[in-house]
Amino acid sequence: MSRNDNKNSLDLQNNSRDYTTSLLKSTFGAIPIVGPAAQELLGIVIPNQRMDRVVRFVEFLGKEIDGLKVEIKSFEEKV
Repeated sequence: MSRNDNKNSLDLQNNSRDYTTSLLKSTFGAIPIVGPAAQELLGIVIPNQRMDRVVRFVEFLGKEIDGLKVEIKSFEEKV
């Protein structure tokens, strides 16, 4: 994946989807007995929430660091 492909996935700020999910989860939480289960289900069903974006960012960052390690090792072998 190039940096341009990750442009949207690297946005770690809250967006309208995050605020909507939060509002719906608190609404479902007010429902007696089934509310907490509904909250969890809602959190699982809605894609691309902030935590998903954070995970993708950390994975991307890990790949970038691995690439830098390879470049450093290659540089050290040449020197």
